[in-house]
Amino acid sequence: MVVDDHEFRDNWDGSTAPALDKDFVNGFEAAMAYQSRWNAPEGQRPHLSATAVRGFWREFAIGDVPAFAADTRSERRGKPVADWTLADMMHDEQMAAIERWLVAHRDQPKVLCTGSVFGFVEEDLLRDPALCRSSDGWFGYPRSWKRLAAFIALQQIRNLILLSGDYHLSAIADLEIEAVGAGAPVRATSVVCSGWNATVPFANQRARDFRCAERVRAPLSGPEVDMWTTSEVLSTAFRQFSKLTVVPAPGGWELQVRVYAEGTWSTPVRVVSRRL
Repeated sequence: MVVDDHEFRDNWDGSTAPALDKDFVNGFEAAMAYQSRWNAPEGQRPHLSATAVRGFWREFAIGDVPAFAADTRSERRGKPVADWTLADMMHDEQMAAIERWLVAHRDQPKVLCTGSVFGFVEEDLLRDPALCRSSDGWFGYPRSWKRLAAFIALQQIRNLILLSGDYHLSAIADLEIEAVGAGAPVRATSVVCSGWNATVPFANQRARDFRCAERVRAPLSGPEVDMWTTSEVLSTAFRQFSKLTVVPAPGGWELQVRVYAEGTWSTPVRVVSRRL
């Protein structure tokens, strides 16, 4: 399981001291009890103390496909008033672990699981990038997303799938990432999978909230790190799930995404594929 804000509190952002926040403590302990079967070595287990949080992140595998469960929620801290762009979505230890994992599987198909969605651009952020300050996702933490994006480009990380939920709809985005000093732009694929049950529409993102079917530049991109994204909504059904399959293809790999919705559980309502 990859934790997100609803384990603690809606849009929890670390502006309160975690060890003194009752909602955070209760959610953290419940998530730790649920995930106790990780059986990770002592130094790699999640923990919460009066002075530190080590979130729910680790490497694992899906069959022969390497995967990394990132924690983009537990290690957040409140955004500095003086310069909110300096806020980090996670501790340096976790980001460095993700970077080592990416290099170790540079050319293999791999899945980076992240509770916060990476690469989908909301309409209001395109109209006014300053609104990123209030964003709960990666674009609200530009230092973190730029560090990850730059690393992917500079290290020429191929065949990367970023997998997340949160939006209560299913969608796919094709990413193109460039960075100063990198070679050719690097492509990656971001997939959002809705939860089994998302029947509270007033609380969910709508397809119209996002710029789709058009290549757009990520807000706060710049000369040092530049990311372009083309996204497509796959399903807005209230009850659905998605199945991702990675298969060999001539000269590389292909990602297949099948979306199943209530009433058609035996047959996918959408099937899309992407060359990795």
